[in-house]
Amino acid sequence: MDNWETAKFQAPNVCLVIFQNKFGNPTGSGAVSIADILYVRDFIFGTATPTSEQKTAADVNGDGMVNIEDILIIKNIIFKS
Repeated sequence: MDNWETAKFQAPNVCLVIFQNKFGNPTGSGAVSIADILYVRDFIFGTATPTSEQKTAADVNGDGMVNIEDILIIKNIIFKS
């Protein structure tokens, strides 16, 4: 499962690579949903092992850890609170 969208543009002597991580969407579905909260919960409880891309997508507050704070932010994204 790839949570990164990559666009690569090339011109003579120039290479531009753009990476877009789908923060809050470790399932890689393209939309942040309740399924992402459940996925993050599984990471926290150790019942799922995230790939590095999934961990980056799940760590929405960028503190280097996947925890309850990330779940709360994802909830706010979903419910726009």
